[in-house]
Amino acid sequence: MSDEKWPEKGELVIATITKVFPHGAFAKIEEYGKEGMIHISELSPKWVKDIRNIVQEGKRVVAEVLKIDRDRGHIDLSMKRLSDTLVRQKMREWKNEQRARKLIELGGKRLKREKDVPDVISKIEAEYGLIFESFEQASTGGKAIFEKAGIDSAWAEELAKVAGENIEQKEIGITGFVELKTTKPDGVEVIRKALTDVEKMGGKVQYVGSPIYRIKVVSDNYKSAEKKLKEMADKAIKALEKSGGEGCFHRELDD
Repeated sequence: MSDEKWPEKGELVIATITKVFPHGAFAKIEEYGKEGMIHISELSPKWVKDIRNIVQEGKRVVAEVLKIDRDRGHIDLSMKRLSDTLVRQKMREWKNEQRARKLIELGGKRLKREKDVPDVISKIEAEYGLIFESFEQASTGGKAIFEKAGIDSAWAEELAKVAGENIEQKEIGITGFVELKTTKPDGVEVIRKALTDVEKMGGKVQYVGSPIYRIKVVSDNYKSAEKKLKEMADKAIKALEKSGGEGCFHRELDD
């Protein structure tokens, strides 16, 4: 029983309504396979006249864990405390996790190693928390992402292939700011050339107000985007310093 998985108080969970009664509803917590109860007072911030206007058997909802009684096996849930944004984020996360599990099952079928699927899922969850995140990383980072989780080379290579075939690479855009100053007669031309070099590196430059310029970088992951942004800013600053001016980089501007 000590290895049995339970949700934590305050955790957001996906629950499927199994039974509706006048003063609440029972729901199966999908991630844990346990039953929870949502009292009618926790269904909505508004007064509920008819509970079935809010929930029906088979409806999948996002709920917050309010209270856990392991000895009695009781879990109290709430729906009324969650914003629409949190509900959408949790539901999207859950759907992505279901998709990622299907992709692992696909890899198992291709390798004819379906029996390994539970162990592979367990290892990825232990390393990354969310399975789908490992697939997003592997779509560009290759099999090393899965090998890091202790998965053997054959599995890692197959999962990386599955990730490349099924996960659309998202572009990440970030911005930073360079402050470029010079009192030299040809200072305007020096700054213009420095910023042109930034654009040749793939950055988008926008004038904010003397002496501040915004640089925008687009990449397939934050780490790469941050690296590119810093490289572009350093190049512009060094160009100014070489010509007797000065510059500095700001990740964000102070209010």
